[in-house]
Amino acid sequence: MLRARISGAYDSARGFRARFDGAKLLTLNELLRLNPMARHRYRSAWHQAAHDAALYIAPRARLHGPLAVSILRRGSRLVDNDGLAAALKFAIDGFRRCGLIEDDAPSVVAEIRLSQERGAPAVEVAFEPIGR
Repeated sequence: MLRARISGAYDSARGFRARFDGAKLLTLNELLRLNPMARHRYRSAWHQAAHDAALYIAPRARLHGPLAVSILRRGSRLVDNDGLAAALKFAIDGFRRCGLIEDDAPSVVAEIRLSQERGAPAVEVAFEPIGR
């Protein structure tokens, strides 16, 4: 369901960065309009994409908080900023489920930085240590 080319980098001091070229991120409004089965498939696709990215980029990496999560969404149009964080929940949950981050609680994910730009569909997620 989520067709994307995965790339990224990992450095123990600077953190983890994954890019999903071609991935279309559904907005919060689009997610709310989905029927439960379609929403489940979409969530599962992001969980799998996060797992694949973690295995491909840094198979043994485990990040511990506090972390800043930077998220870049690229698409043909800009979306409401207030729905952007909620739209990325499934991706962040996927990195938690695969063990890259220990939890998505505020004590671990201390900051979320959101940005977006126009262009070919892509999503970039970066986890960076804070205060080390």
